[in-house]
This record gives sequence, C-alpha cells and structure tokens, in this order.
Amino acid sequence: MSKERYVIFLKTFFCYAAIIAIGRLDWWFDNYSNYDLDFSALYMLPLVWFALQKNNNRFIILSACIATAIVWFLADLYSRHPASSMYISLWNCIEGFAVFYSLAYLLYRFRMKRIALSEDHKTLVEEQQKLEIQTKELLLINRQLLDANNEFERLAIVAKEIDNAVMITDKHTNFLWINEGFKRFYNLDMAGLKSKFWNKLLYFHTEKTLLPHLNKCLTEKKMVSFESSHDIDGKKIFTHTTLSPILADDGEISRLIAVDSDITYINEANLKIQQEQEKAEKLLLNILPIKIAQELKEIGQVAPKHFDLASILFTDFTGFTLKCEKLGTEEIVNELNFWFMKFDNIIEKYGLEKIKTIGDSYMCAGGIPIENPEHPVDIVLAALEIIQCLKHYNYLKTQNGEEPWTLRIGLHSGDVIAGIIGDKKFAYDVWGDTVNVAARLEHEGQDMKINISEATYLLIRQYFDCTYRGKIEAKNKGKIDMYFVDGIKEEYSYLVNARLDKTPRQN
Repeated sequence: MSKERYVIFLKTFFCYAAIIAIGRLDWWFDNYSNYDLDFSALYMLPLVWFALQKNNNRFIILSACIATAIVWFLADLYSRHPASSMYISLWNCIEGFAVFYSLAYLLYRFRMKRIALSEDHKTLVEEQQKLEIQTKELLLINRQLLDANNEFERLAIVAKEIDNAVMITDKHTNFLWINEGFKRFYNLDMAGLKSKFWNKLLYFHTEKTLLPHLNKCLTEKKMVSFESSHDIDGKKIFTHTTLSPILADDGEISRLIAVDSDITYINEANLKIQQEQEKAEKLLLNILPIKIAQELKEIGQVAPKHFDLASILFTDFTGFTLKCEKLGTEEIVNELNFWFMKFDNIIEKYGLEKIKTIGDSYMCAGGIPIENPEHPVDIVLAALEIIQCLKHYNYLKTQNGEEPWTLRIGLHSGDVIAGIIGDKKFAYDVWGDTVNVAARLEHEGQDMKINISEATYLLIRQYFDCTYRGKIEAKNKGKIDMYFVDGIKEEYSYLVNARLDKTPRQN
C-alpha cells in the first residue's frame, strides 16, 4: 500500500469511528439519560471534516455518507421501541442521507474549486514571473540591438567617409563589399572590380606579394599586413594592406576584411629622407674619416685618441702674397681649389688623411685614424707626387705664358693626439709637438723641396735618397736636424709604379 492510500484509509477510518461514536452517544442519551438531546447535527461534523480533506474523491465521500446514514438509522431504530418506528427511522435515514450527501458534495466541490483556483493562481503567478523574465530579456535584447544598430551606423559612416579603401570577401577571397573610399581610391565599383580581377582578392594584389600573407592569415587566423603597389591611371601607387579574419561562432573564418592605406607619399618622403641621409653621410665622410664618422653616428661623440707614431705633412705656396696682389680674388680661389683637389686625389691614393687647409697651406697626416706601419713611406711618396704634379702643370702654365706655382713641403713623424673637440661644426684635427715641428720644417724648407726631420729620416732612409742639411734653427724649437728627400732609391723604384696603380685605401 502506498503512503497516499494509507493516509486516505486512516482518514476514512477516523471518520467512520467518529460517526459510530456519535451514534452510540445518541443511543445512550435516548435510553438512559433524562435529557432529550438531538445528535443529528453532530453526524455532519465528521463528514464536513472528511469532505474538506485532500486526496478525496466522490466515491469516498459517497461511502462515508452511506455509512453515516446507516449508523444514523440504526441509532434512531434502537432508540425507538415500537416496531412501527422502523419505517420512521428508515425515512429519517433516507432523509439524512440526502442531506448529508448534498452537504458533503457541496463541500467537496467547494474544496475542489478552491484547489483549482489556488492552482490557477499559482500557475498565473508563475506565468507572470516568466513573462517578467521574458520582458527583461526582450528589453536587454532590444537595448543590445539598439547599441548594435548605433555601432553599425557609426561604422557605416566611418566606412563611407574614410579615405582608406575597405573590402570584405568570403573565406575563398570572393568579393562581397567595398566602401566608398575604395571606389574613390581605385576608381572602381563592385562590377568593375569583379570583372577586372575575376572576383578574387588573390588577383587584385600581386600573387607573389599576397599569397604568403594570405596563407598565414587563413592558417593562423590572425591579422597580417603587407605592402604592395598598383598602377592607377598610369600612376604607380604604393599601399599598406591590413588583412583581418572574421571568425564565426564555430571558430572558423567566415569573412576577410582588407583595409588599404595610401603610403605613396610616405614612400616618397622616405626616399627623400634616404637621399638626404646619403648626402649627409657623404658630406660627413668628406669632412671626417670613415671610422670617425661611423663612431660619431653610433655613439654621438668621438673621444680624442693618442697615437704613438704618425706623420704630419704641411705644404705652403711660395710667393702667395704677391700672387694675391696680381690676381683677382675669384682667380686665386679657383687656383687654390684646383691644386687642393689634386692634392686630395694624391693623398687618397696613398691612404693618408686630409686634416685641413689654412689659407694657402695644406695639411695631411699618415698613420691616423687607422694605424699603419707603412705610413712614413706612403706620406713621402705622396709628397714626391705632389712635387711632380706641380712640375707637370707648371710646364703647361709656362707654355701658356702663365706664372708657375711653387711650394715648400715639411714633414715630421712622432706621437700625436687626434680626434674631434666640440659638438658643432665637427672637424677631425691633430694636436701635439709633432704638428708644431712639421710646421717649422715646412717654414724652413725650400721651393719644390721636401724637408723632413731626423725622426722621419730614420723611418724612410732604407727606401729614399736623402741629403743632410745639418742642424737648422727653427722658431721656438732650437736647432733641428733636417734632410731633403731627393727621391726613391734605384733598387726600389719599381715600388713607385706599383703604388701608383693600387686603389685608394679606406680609412
């Protein structure tokens, strides 16, 4: 027996027991009590209670009413002694059954209606709660749709007004949509785009340029960017393209968005900047040695460096003051420029470093900024070639009736300090007593002669014939042993031709 049936059985048993107890009480009062009490109404109390209980049905209520009527009949029958009273009791029984059943059934219907109303109310409340939840969800969806619509409108305005060319394709790179900027930039509408490029993004850009980036975008599902060029109305345009994948809910690519930006002016500006940088670097290399220029670009400064051995050469044109009086300023400048350009070519050929020009004086050095043990020989060979250069062009000048140009050369070897000082108008320079001695040797020299010190003589005497001049007084330096370089020794003359043919050294 289930729990529900067991509860109904107990309730039914209690109702029957209550009715029987009331019947017995009615019988006792009728036979043994002096009080004449009518217990008819009491029979209805168990029925009322029973009818209002849950889980009852019509059959249970009917059986309870029948049992109540029988008990009432028996109680009333036993309370009456004459036999004729049986019919009266039976009539009372029938009358009581009708009353009891009508009342119990009404109560039952009332209870069932109440239960139904309660369940309907509960259902109505639940439906109302569901409706409120759905209303909130609809309001949220509506708000999201409004936000999405506003965002879409803004994006539509941006897509329409921006100058960038925007294109949307499917995952197979078929064209789906282009913005107004695309039409303006490429002078193409959708129909023209599809017909000209076979409806494929792959053919819109150069396949060699696009293919690796497209494969990367499709496989890694990440944004890629690249640069390409297009011919638009006979003009070459450079573009920067950003290709972005749009993923569906399943994580697969559904669309591709390509945004092209015109970088032609940027490329032109970069080209101009590059050209200007090359000019600046070339100018810097004309002012500074390559090694010093690179160090200056990388670090921003060049610390002065001490060199144990370097050779300094000075030249000075003789009679320059008289020439200035005879020739005009422009002619003097042109003459100096001509000679100094010749000197530049000569010292470059021998791997020497031009330091500066001061008026009509020319200064160069060997062994700096890159140390070179052969530099004493190189700088003497350069001095000999400078003398030969002047002799050659002076011969041509005398043939044209022009006055020849002559100079003195002084050369000394020793330790120096070389570098750049200051942060404006960079110039590579050398300092030290070696420089001062070289200047004094030039001053104490003779026209078209190379005057060297004993320090330089000891370094080059194996290769050159020299004439000892003796100890000669030099301003602020006292007496200095000086030598004239007469030329290269016979046994080493072949080296001159070899050096003349070699390419210039890079400092």
